[in-house]
Amino acid sequence: MQMRKLSVIFVLLFSIFFFNHAEADAAGSSQLIIINKKTNTLAFYDSGKLVRTFKVATGKTRNLTPEGKFRIVTKIVNRPYYKGHIPGGDPRNPLGNRWLGLEARGTYGTTYAIHGNANESSIGKYISHGCVRMHNNEVRWLFSQVKMYTTVIITYSGSSFDAIAKANGFNVGVTNGWVQSNGHQFYYENGIPKTGWMILGGKTYYFEKTGEMKKGWMILGGKTYYFEKTGEMKKGWMILNGKTYYFEKTGEMKKSWMILLGKTYYFEKTGEMKKGWMILNGKTYYFEKTGEMKKGWMILLGKTYYFEKTGEMKKGWMILLGKEYFFDQTGVMKKGGWLITGGKTYFVDQNGVVKTGWVQIEGKWYYFNPKSNPIGIMAVSTVIDGWNIGADGARLE
Repeated sequence: MQMRKLSVIFVLLFSIFFFNHAEADAAGSSQLIIINKKTNTLAFYDSGKLVRTFKVATGKTRNLTPEGKFRIVTKIVNRPYYKGHIPGGDPRNPLGNRWLGLEARGTYGTTYAIHGNANESSIGKYISHGCVRMHNNEVRWLFSQVKMYTTVIITYSGSSFDAIAKANGFNVGVTNGWVQSNGHQFYYENGIPKTGWMILGGKTYYFEKTGEMKKGWMILGGKTYYFEKTGEMKKGWMILNGKTYYFEKTGEMKKSWMILLGKTYYFEKTGEMKKGWMILNGKTYYFEKTGEMKKGWMILLGKTYYFEKTGEMKKGWMILLGKEYFFDQTGVMKKGGWLITGGKTYFVDQNGVVKTGWVQIEGKWYYFNPKSNPIGIMAVSTVIDGWNIGADGARLE
């Protein structure tokens, strides 16, 4: 009778142990972590697909970080560093704030682990006493994704992660699509990372020879391109650090002249859109705050200028709608007063129009020739309409 009771108890205990472990194994069976010490890189698989890879730090010597097949058996937030009497969550804690304990070398998640760090610059190096260190923000992400009892393979190999997984009996599919690795984005086709140009969903991307998705500026074949943080190639207008740029439909950054929707713009060699004054090939132009090249009349700081249809600032004489104007070498139009140029004298009204015929100025009459070239030369020492003109141009009464 006593023996029968003991047998029943044994069967119950065995059943509990077996089913608990079966459930535990099932919990992490869809996931896999591979740590390759040769490259100090960790790969995380879920449902047979490579999800992300991360740079890690491992043991100072190869034997310190155990190699083999292990399981995650503890998940701890803010684990204290008992040896150094540093509480969990303390920035000085070399374990960081996440601990994924491994069942390794006769220990059960208490000695070896994948964890954070107190020195971000150590990641990627052979520096630990046996644990696997990760960047704190990355281990937090992994901690939130990985399940208890997930298998962890630690090796030192020149093989790919897929090959390591298959060699250890894991069925992983050919990697396709986006993969994030060490903070960089990659795109896989049939297990091979994409390089060069790629159009996906109507958006254009570029991948380096390493497979890394391009972000920011790129010069290729003498042409300049820009890629957003999402990797999408920029087209059209872009404002960056207060400077304005324009990219063609091909993605090429615009330089020099551009006409868009009937408006003219100019872009420096750096691609920066021109604003304000510009002298090019001895000609002067002005561009609005919008970058649009100025044409026609402009008043700036109380001074009047005129720009041709070509955008060139006017200098010297100009006849417009039958009226004559004069602009000095700085482009400023002469207004309201005497003008002496080329040894000849003229008079200009407040609107900048050169006067012709008889004009009374400060009580004296003067005559400005309407048929001269240029129009409006003041007559001197002559007779006009029966009136004698003095050497100073004033009519003698």
